[in-house]
Amino acid sequence: MKLELNGKSYNIPEMDFNMICEIELRGGSLMNIESQPFPTIRAIIASIIGTDVQTAGKELGEHVMKGGDMGEVMSTISKALENSGFFQALADPKK
Repeated sequence: MKLELNGKSYNIPEMDFNMICEIELRGGSLMNIESQPFPTIRAIIASIIGTDVQTAGKELGEHVMKGGDMGEVMSTISKALENSGFFQALADPKK
């Protein structure tokens, strides 16, 4: 799966346990995504594009200012999480 941001395409790595830890180390929390969506999205983007959260925030801000669709970014990230074997196992531990 790919994330399109500012005319660049980034491969989204598997959203496994290590990736979730990386996101949390960058200040995001999937447990609090409903109450704090923007810091979490910024941390996820930073992890995907391999940069710090400040740079990721600038990239996302520019994307939106140039007419990019924030909903599409969030939808792509959501799909990557839903397709993750790790999250599927968490949702149904009997598999």
